[in-house]
Amino acid sequence: MSFTLFVSCFQDGEPASLARDTVEAAFRPYITRSEPEYRYWQVTYSELDTCGIYLTEDGFSIDRPCGDARLWQALFELLREHPLVLFWPDCTRPLVGRAATIPHLAGDFTDALGAPLVVASAVEILAAIRA
Repeated sequence: MSFTLFVSCFQDGEPASLARDTVEAAFRPYITRSEPEYRYWQVTYSELDTCGIYLTEDGFSIDRPCGDARLWQALFELLREHPLVLFWPDCTRPLVGRAATIPHLAGDFTDALGAPLVVASAVEILAAIRA
């Protein structure tokens, strides 16, 4: 897929920091290149399935997400375990992995992107993006 996914952390209606270790643990087995000065990791699942992850203060982005199921499962697990929201360009509904995250989102965020959709699996993430 040739676009970027954005994942942001919120707490009590405000952007919140997400520990680097939390993100790194989700992708660690597949990190094949690290550029700390750019806060970047390349993750490789196979010769054809690679993508870039850029860390931000309140989350991370995935540049050109690949189709490997392990990427989507790691992303789902992060959404399910933390107050994170997933969105992308032209998104009509951001995604969360648990309903408990919704009250933490900033009002202007949901005003701009719409009411979040709670996904229950990695497959549901892909379906929502493709819809």
